[in-house]
Amino acid sequence: MSLSSVKAAAQAMAPKVATKSVVGAAARVLRGNVTKVGKMDKTATVCVDRQVEHNLTNKLVTRTTKLLVHDPTNAMQEGNSVIIKACRPLSKRKHYVLDSILDPTKHQPVPKPSELRIPIPKKRS
Repeated sequence: MSLSSVKAAAQAMAPKVATKSVVGAAARVLRGNVTKVGKMDKTATVCVDRQVEHNLTNKLVTRTTKLLVHDPTNAMQEGNSVIIKACRPLSKRKHYVLDSILDPTKHQPVPKPSELRIPIPKKRS
């Protein structure tokens, strides 16, 4: 046997080691709607909807999960539809980072009740 055939046989018998790109290839990507922005710097609250089959009725029920998302540029606005990606834990509850914003101008936030009130003019005496 030649030296090259011995090396080839040793490489074939050696255990395969996963590379770094293979291990992290299946990152969790979710789509959700921004519900709260501006309370914390570089952080937003995103609601992600999922459908689950009910045990008794066998109907699909919508469940909502609130996630804290890291927004490094403070680009998210309330009402935006966004794509978020899982990352290492950045704080106690923040485990996702903003990937992209879908239709930033299409979604407008719902006005708060205090903004809808029309000021009543005072009577002149």
